[in-house]
Amino acid sequence: SAFNELNMGEVVVRYPTMAPFFDTVQSHLSQSGEWQDELVLFVQGGKKILRVRGTTLLSEVDEQQEQVIVVDDLTELIQAQKESAWSEMARRLAHEIKNPLTPIQLSAEHLHHKLSGAVSAEKQAMLDRYTHTIVQQVEAMKSMVNAFTDYARSPRPLSQMVNINAMLEQIAVL
Repeated sequence: SAFNELNMGEVVVRYPTMAPFFDTVQSHLSQSGEWQDELVLFVQGGKKILRVRGTTLLSEVDEQQEQVIVVDDLTELIQAQKESAWSEMARRLAHEIKNPLTPIQLSAEHLHHKLSGAVSAEKQAMLDRYTHTIVQQVEAMKSMVNAFTDYARSPRPLSQMVNINAMLEQIAVL
């Protein structure tokens, strides 16, 4: 449509954001055989990550070389991979932090139980205060790690009732 009868130079003048795409294609035009490249285009609303693949075809009529070029938009795939990797890292990190918390809490509670009544009143107050602080802080850390784990999980899909007739009418209008 907009590209009919335009050479690459004219397209780049009209659509400057396409320059990296055409630079990539231009750099491979003299090659014979297959080629592949990835590039980033900065477009309105963000960036697009593209895989551009090409292959040379020889014309049987006049031995002219022609290129077939295939463009794959990898933006959503790469974003999903990044989100999955971050989610997995967050899950592992939460697990590693959570592992020692229960033994710390149990040790403090056990220490308090074993030493209660076996120390002076002054030391008993100190023991109560310190073991209470340890248990309280461990609980706070567990709560924080649980919130972090919940944040790292992908949200579950929410089912909801939909008026199918209204949806179809909206689609038909479009």
